[in-house]
Amino acid sequence: DKETMEIHYNRHHQTYVTNLIKALEKAPELKEMDLNELQRAVGTKRVPKEVQAAVRNHGGGHWNHSFFWKVMAPSKSQDTDYGKSASPELKAAIDKTFGSKDDLEKKFGDAALTVFGSGWTWLGVDPQGGLVITTTPNQDNPLMEAAVSQS
Repeated sequence: DKETMEIHYNRHHQTYVTNLIKALEKAPELKEMDLNELQRAVGTKRVPKEVQAAVRNHGGGHWNHSFFWKVMAPSKSQDTDYGKSASPELKAAIDKTFGSKDDLEKKFGDAALTVFGSGWTWLGVDPQGGLVITTTPNQDNPLMEAAVSQS
């Protein structure tokens, strides 16, 4: 609903951005990285130990919410006809991997229900080019190599 979206945008997301900026002040060498590169560096020696948790948590929260805003749309503006809204390639991949759109939605929902506390559920592409459902805890995301396959 509107109130939930405003809270997530104005409070949660803004807090992640603010705290990531503070963390990067302690590690100026990271300021040259874009957000995707920064997320891929989480858990590596590229991110100094003293800011690793902040970059993981606040950078992850920033990345996840930025992605969320890009893919969210009010239901009235979405084309809910699966045959029209999904590209032929996506529809074929969904049907091949999950059997149907309904089966994808069920498996995605089931995976989301397994996330303890805060976390995210993602539909992505596996290294062989097929679709996969993954989950991540807290503010982790698939760029961090912390995703757990659920497909």
